[in-house]
Amino acid sequence: MDYTIEYNKIMSGAGRLNEYDLSSVNILKKAFNLAQKMNDDELILESGEALIEASIFSDENLTAISILPKLLTIVDKSSISDDRFLWEYKWVLETLLEYPHISKQQMFDALNDMRDRHGKLGYNDKVYYEHLFHLYYNLGMKEEAQDSLDKFYEFSLDYNPMSSCKACIAHDVLLYYDMFYMFDKVMEAAEPILNGSLSCNNKPIATYSYLTVVYLKKRDYKSAAKMFNLYEKKKKGYAGKFNIDPSIYLIKMKEYTKAINELKEGNRFSYLKIKNRNYLKYCYVYWYLAHNLIQDGFKEVKITFSKDFPFYDSSNVYDTHLLNDFFKKESQTLANQFDLRNGNRSVSSFENTIFNL
Repeated sequence: MDYTIEYNKIMSGAGRLNEYDLSSVNILKKAFNLAQKMNDDELILESGEALIEASIFSDENLTAISILPKLLTIVDKSSISDDRFLWEYKWVLETLLEYPHISKQQMFDALNDMRDRHGKLGYNDKVYYEHLFHLYYNLGMKEEAQDSLDKFYEFSLDYNPMSSCKACIAHDVLLYYDMFYMFDKVMEAAEPILNGSLSCNNKPIATYSYLTVVYLKKRDYKSAAKMFNLYEKKKKGYAGKFNIDPSIYLIKMKEYTKAINELKEGNRFSYLKIKNRNYLKYCYVYWYLAHNLIQDGFKEVKITFSKDFPFYDSSNVYDTHLLNDFFKKESQTLANQFDLRNGNRSVSSFENTIFNL
């Protein structure tokens, strides 16, 4: 049976939707499944490429992770250009850290495979060490991260078409320095972003956002307020993308209503899905919010949660102790899963960080 007309109709419909919207992911899944039913490799690659992009930018990362190996297998057995899907590979590689059931070995195996593919095209190891650094510091492995960063800098002047932009790399470096409490180096890495020398589509806003909590940790509330105000001016068009740290700032400043509204913009996850690092971050912040509300004598709070929230109430009014207990348990359970995977307590240590601001 010829499904070509149906396939083209589905792809045309997906093209009219927002590529970062869950609806386009679901439509592209239909196209991808139909292409597989047709056993048409080119259509599988076409729909798969679109599906990966839509999935990554809709936080449906597991979809992208699951289909990339099939696409690479088709590329490997064909005469298709070897550089196809290398950008998608970078995106997928960065999401592997998000899930505690994905082992370190699986991540390093994927990185080494990407390195081999780059080598076949004559690319240098600049991108390899960039991602190795990213993996190591997110896994809480300080010495290995520093060694990889040093090796990356050896290629800093060399061209590699797959390398991330300089602003993204600078931001990644400041996250690493902050994780290991090297504040002076955090600000050194942040300076070219803050002074406008480096920028990209989400820098400086991501840096403004992150530095609000960096300054809170230093008890520098004036600078934290400055970063928050800069974030506020830039956040239009980025709803829910960089709102975790500003929400923590607002809670610390006892601006609870504003904090709840800020969190609402990014709270799009399902409580029934596989839980990842993004979900963990929200759990920590909601726990921090409930804890502070209790400390200030609030017995109830009005918050909008999705209908699959275990204690969903259509009135949107919740007992603060109930929220505190739920999000504390969720945070500690998931953080322990990440710690077990990582082999250290780099993830659960955030609990001490946030409650000692």
